[in-house]
Amino acid sequence: MEINELVTLVPNFAGMSHPERIKILAWHVQSNGGQEYFGTSDIRRIYEFLHLEVPNVADSLAKLATRKPPVLLKNRSGYRLEMRARQELDAKYGNRPITISVHKSLAELPPKLSDETKRKYLTECLDCYRAQCYRAAILMVWNLAYDHLLNWLLLDPARIAKFNSQLPARPPFSTGMVISKREDFEWMGETEVVEICGHKNVALITANVKKILKQSIDWRNMAAHPSTVEIKQINAEHTILALVDNVVLRLV
Repeated sequence: MEINELVTLVPNFAGMSHPERIKILAWHVQSNGGQEYFGTSDIRRIYEFLHLEVPNVADSLAKLATRKPPVLLKNRSGYRLEMRARQELDAKYGNRPITISVHKSLAELPPKLSDETKRKYLTECLDCYRAQCYRAAILMVWNLAYDHLLNWLLLDPARIAKFNSQLPARPPFSTGMVISKREDFEWMGETEVVEICGHKNVALITANVKKILKQSIDWRNMAAHPSTVEIKQINAEHTILALVDNVVLRLV
């Protein structure tokens, strides 16, 4: 793993204190760089590579070595992480090629959006994800995808006409009311909108996109309400990638 990939995995890396940053950089030198020991020059070099202000590295290393329990151990060869500190960082960042690939894919999503408002919103969603606020990330990406779906329907008169053709049997639209503006969708539930878009007589979206949307509604509902269900990183990753790739970027 390269250092620029690692820092994307660490929430608020740039805002960390120098000792906490250095602990992560020390792990990188040992685990990804293959060095058993490291010194001030190794840490300083990474700071410079990342275009970060270089602190008093020697002082920070000494403080980490004198903590109780120590984070670093020192001998004539240099510094190395104490076993408990290294195991903690291994568990967070070690041996995770799939997660690294997913983080890279997620980081590449915002530039793909031409709409600046959506791009900023997705960036905030990914900030929640990186901060391990997985429920918030799922809620935000669902809002983005559903908003995109409704706007996509309204942008094309032929699409919204097809959608409206399925409304007469559904109260309150049985009175002749149709969808003509965004506010009209407030009379409908999200699942109902998705069902109509994927109805065989309309086929505005494919069966697979319909399935992705319905599954995402389920995850949104689980994330939105207090429950014993644990929302994990992989759940947020899957929901973000599935909705952005198959809804936001595909429905144009």
